[in-house]
Amino acid sequence: MSDKMYIKPAEGMTIPHPDTGAAILESGTWVPNNKFYRGFLTRKEALKSSPPKTTGKAPAKSEEK
Repeated sequence: MSDKMYIKPAEGMTIPHPDTGAAILESGTWVPNNKFYRGFLTRKEALKSSPPKTTGKAPAKSEEK
């Protein structure tokens, strides 16, 4: 079992962020894989998800003149 999992809050639900206590954004976040956060999944207040894909490209730098 992994020590972390990526979850998103279900529609209308508020899940506390493990570091700040503020609500997790709709895009989701990594949380500890523990009884507290698994409870949100069991009650269908959160959905197990995958983190957003990254392109691997660095952002374009603006040219200095």
